[in-house]
Amino acid sequence: MGTASGRWALLFLGLPCLCLLLCLLRRDATGRGWLMRRAAPAGFDESEARLYAHYAQAAFCERGALTTWTCGSPCEVPIQRGSVRMLGPGADWEVQGFVAAMPQGTARRRCIVAFRGSIALLNWVADASFTTMPWPPAGVNDTAWCPGCRVHKGFLMAYDELRADMLLAIRDLHCARVAVVGHSLGAAVATLAVSELRQRSMRVGPVYLFGSPRVGNGHFAKAFEAAAEHQGDVPSWRIVHFHDPVPRLWLTGPPFDYTHVPGEVYYIDKASTAFRVCNATGEDESCSAATPLWRCITDDHLTYMNMTFAHKRLPSECTGR
Repeated sequence: MGTASGRWALLFLGLPCLCLLLCLLRRDATGRGWLMRRAAPAGFDESEARLYAHYAQAAFCERGALTTWTCGSPCEVPIQRGSVRMLGPGADWEVQGFVAAMPQGTARRRCIVAFRGSIALLNWVADASFTTMPWPPAGVNDTAWCPGCRVHKGFLMAYDELRADMLLAIRDLHCARVAVVGHSLGAAVATLAVSELRQRSMRVGPVYLFGSPRVGNGHFAKAFEAAAEHQGDVPSWRIVHFHDPVPRLWLTGPPFDYTHVPGEVYYIDKASTAFRVCNATGEDESCSAATPLWRCITDDHLTYMNMTFAHKRLPSECTGR
């Protein structure tokens, strides 16, 4: 194929393939993200994201429906029956979640940890308390892995109410690896859980954060990424639905320096027909950060992966209504 005719043959055969690839994948004008139309980028699996969105939905359900895994469509994903351990609701902040064992495919037990988003007034109070506190939490002996880290005070207090029960459930279920999910405030709490679990040498992944606000400062975001890299895992898949206002929350400059953890997957329209896998900074200006908060007073926060996260719209088997 070193002849001129051979080179022309390669060009003739290669151009159609290149055109097909460019139809499926368009680099955005800034060169900082990848726009996808139902083709999976390296690592991000939309089908898997939809599966884990069901677990995040299930965290909104009533205790009886969860422990028996009879919560309607949110429970149409697999767990080991009888393994659900409830977390909360917390006495003050009323956040809740669950830990459950996944069906066994290997000798090492995999578990799911899921946290509920905001449905009660106290949850929103936690959301609105935007001052910061030092991280890691009180009682953790080794703090050297997160120097200078600070996180949202309300999120830390909400997490602290579930933390002991989460650690106990993971131990009781003999989890060797955990997947962690959450929506809204639940995604913020999940971010803190992931940070601590990785530093406890627990293998964590995948992590799906739906509609998460910023959780901590730049030092926290860097330590979050470094802990994942140490394990050889993706830090998280932080999904943003179009004009959801919540991921645009908290101040990114002084004095709090809130910074998103990586990595963002940005759905570029309300119908979620296409998404952009953003760069590794967590603050890709070509993704959700390109649209300011004042333009995002919408209900996009209540729908992810074309699934509702509005409590009143969840099935009656889930809510008990």
